[in-house]
Amino acid sequence: MGRGRGRGGRGGGRGSKRGHSGGGGGGGGDGWGSEKRQRTDAWKTPEDIPSNGGFEEYYKEQGVCPPEEWDAFLLSLKKSLPITFRINGRGKFADRLQAQMEGSFMRSFTEETVVIDGEPIEKPHPLEWYPGRLAWQMNFSRSQLRKMEVLGQLHEFIKRENEVGSITRQEAVSMVPPLFLDVEPHHRVLDTCAAPGSKTFQLLEMLHAGPAPATGIVVANDADAMRCNLLTHQTKRMCSPHIMVTNHEAQAFPLLRNLVPGDSGEEHYLFDRILCDVPCSGDGTMRKAPDIWRRWSVSSGNGLHTLQLRIALRACELLRVGGRLVYSTCTFNPVEDEAVVAEILRRTKGAFELVDGSDHLAGLKRMPGMQRWKVRDRDNWYTSWEEGKKGFKLDPTMFPDEASDGMPLHLCMRFLPHHQDTGGFFVAVLQKVKEMDGRIAPVSMDHRTTRAQEWKDRRGKAAAEGEAAAAAEGEGEAAAEGEAAAEAGAPAGAAAEGEAATEAAAAEVKAEPMQAEAAAEQPAGEAAAAEVKAEPMQAEAAEAAAEQPAGEAAAAEGEAAAAGGEAAADGADKGKGKAWRRRNDEEEPPVPEGLPEWGTRGGGGRNRQGGGGASARFRGVDPIVPYVEGEVIESLRSFYGLSPECPVPAALIARSVEPRPKKLYFVGASVKELLQMDYKEQLKVIGAGVKALERQDSKDGLVPCVYRLAQDGLPAVLAHLGKQRFHPTVDELLTILQERLVGMPEEHKIHITRPPAGTAAGEGAAKPEGESTAAPAGGEAKNEGAAPAAAGAAPAEAKPEVKQPRSILADPATLAEMPAVAMGCCVALMRPDAAAALGFGNEDEADAGVAAAAPFAISCWRGRGNLNVLVSKQEAAQMAERVLEARAALAGGASGPPAGAAAGVKEEAAEEKAQELMAA
Repeated sequence: MGRGRGRGGRGGGRGSKRGHSGGGGGGGGDGWGSEKRQRTDAWKTPEDIPSNGGFEEYYKEQGVCPPEEWDAFLLSLKKSLPITFRINGRGKFADRLQAQMEGSFMRSFTEETVVIDGEPIEKPHPLEWYPGRLAWQMNFSRSQLRKMEVLGQLHEFIKRENEVGSITRQEAVSMVPPLFLDVEPHHRVLDTCAAPGSKTFQLLEMLHAGPAPATGIVVANDADAMRCNLLTHQTKRMCSPHIMVTNHEAQAFPLLRNLVPGDSGEEHYLFDRILCDVPCSGDGTMRKAPDIWRRWSVSSGNGLHTLQLRIALRACELLRVGGRLVYSTCTFNPVEDEAVVAEILRRTKGAFELVDGSDHLAGLKRMPGMQRWKVRDRDNWYTSWEEGKKGFKLDPTMFPDEASDGMPLHLCMRFLPHHQDTGGFFVAVLQKVKEMDGRIAPVSMDHRTTRAQEWKDRRGKAAAEGEAAAAAEGEGEAAAEGEAAAEAGAPAGAAAEGEAATEAAAAEVKAEPMQAEAAAEQPAGEAAAAEVKAEPMQAEAAEAAAEQPAGEAAAAEGEAAAAGGEAAADGADKGKGKAWRRRNDEEEPPVPEGLPEWGTRGGGGRNRQGGGGASARFRGVDPIVPYVEGEVIESLRSFYGLSPECPVPAALIARSVEPRPKKLYFVGASVKELLQMDYKEQLKVIGAGVKALERQDSKDGLVPCVYRLAQDGLPAVLAHLGKQRFHPTVDELLTILQERLVGMPEEHKIHITRPPAGTAAGEGAAKPEGESTAAPAGGEAKNEGAAPAAAGAAPAEAKPEVKQPRSILADPATLAEMPAVAMGCCVALMRPDAAAALGFGNEDEADAGVAAAAPFAISCWRGRGNLNVLVSKQEAAQMAERVLEARAALAGGASGPPAGAAAGVKEEAAEEKAQELMAA
């Protein structure tokens, strides 16, 4: 998957997603490093955490928690979160991981509570409400981890599987919103505020979970370009060609024209499912970000309300009839929760309905949504907008009214931390039941402008009256002082001039707070000063985010992001500063009839950086260029024996306009269609698809295909690969992975005949021994390996002396396949019977889904006399461990629990059976 090369815009509109998204596995989010879990715990015990009187008063008054549960609610917020993770995907491999959790690890725990240093150890257990028992929870300290061997093993297991993409570290309640979307393999899905990517990963899993291959798309959007790069890194573990990562303010996500309306007749490109996990004040994340206790204030939620509403309303426009929208936050605040949902229902005028999800996810405890709530500013409480007009920075959309009283807001769901030892969350599920009457009116801030002007006029009048009175009083004093000065012989004008200067300075000082307050009442985005004020706040928030793990931002960013986000939204509403506005007076492209041809500039060419001095649409972001070089594609089909049905050569993109880019990415049909649909290039694409091919230049010209198969993209081509494949035994696969360089028997080496002088490179023969080994005059035979030493490395030049590989392929069935494998990239596949026994995927499956459950295959390079692995050392080690664990599980599963001498005999027989299968 490609990625942008720069920030490409501010991160306004993201608000506080630190801690909000529950993190993600591998490279961001919560992670599994040595310090990350405890680094935000500034206090050791709940008693050490200082209380926030404002927080307690606010939520007691709102009544988000039953009074009899208040103490338990408050105490749970001061305890650290337990560790939770998901086993990714479905199928045999996920079942094997689940069996491993419930088997080998759980055997070490008895029914009796284990105590270490006076502290009880919570037995790891699956979350009862998560489908398939695929989500697990455990709670232990780092000292306990070091003192109990099985906990250390479990921790290392989770870290390793997290890195390879088999599991994802994620907060429990963060797993909930995607489960209510009910994603199917054919759906178009939009994640509006996606970083760091744990929920996006869930959506991709669901897309690939059906019995049929996925045909839909997941568009993961985020407003911050740097977090988009994190999002790209997270989702690439899925190895899915059906992903696109974009960088837009969610409230201004482009609405594309639908070029193939088909039976739907839809004018625009719309989505079937949309997740609005919006930026929020984040007080539901206090358990992992306890610093929020100190920084919490009511203004955080009030300041983000308008941004949240704008994001949700834009999602309503992007959703098709019959589609589903999930609105979620990690805050308890009804101003950010029910108030936004109520305003959605008001503005869409019956086009949306709340869905009753009470029968979904049995075992998940939840509180019903609130029908009535109050609104507070920095000074007072208000129950209606009539009262709230007098408040500070309040909006009518924050308040309940007669219309909201008739809405079924009780169908919303609020998750409290003390109910099931989780964080806090809010979820509302909405269904679009009919078309809306035109576009939704933008959220107006005129009431703030009017009130600010009233305040300005009133205070200006008061100031003028005060100045007039002071002037009148001053005239009398000046006359008196003039008389005194005259008596003293001093010039009368000097005293009057000094007094006037003093009065002017006092008036200026008095006016400053009035001007500041009036400016604050103006809608964000209308005053340049508001932007200037927002920038240092955003910079401060970015600096704070850099100090903590990515994806765990504290809620204090909220106000800065709200200021920046509202400014961007207001500018977009007025047609100012749109990200997709064409530059340098570039002509608007005509509307094509149907999808443009793949590969043309108007049909997904997206040549934003090169060709005739074309201006860069989104500076700092690599272009999306469909790769249609016929000669190269034909060489791919010929060298790898790709069947005509293989989708890869027909849907390749590059992130460079050069004729032979370093990497080529494969995009699914749905992603390809969206790129073609974006004929105006409105989308700012950071990444798309999965890396399928990497350039591998052969300096001696002996390899006809310049691209090798990337490990990430293997699942997409395995079912269509007719050449360059072989099936070693399981032991040989382990040797290849562990030693990374294995030799070939002498009779199976490729002997190269150097071409005579004057012959073009590449015309020399590369033949197995026995066909032609005679060296031409002036030349000599060579048989050294020419494989790259690691993924991404070019093949090394032949040297007179090459270190001999430690192992040599020897199985007759394996060697029988090698003459058909030419020099260059090839794929080692696990034999079908062994794959079935170990629970790995079938190589004939066209849609492998999650990478962890994909067919077991290794991208290799065949040199003159050896075979080299084209994956990193870490990935190779992880693949080898997967095989060894599956092998051990097969032997242990066949034998069952030992029971005396008879059990020992059974275990030995099971081990022999497993060895026979491995050798097959």
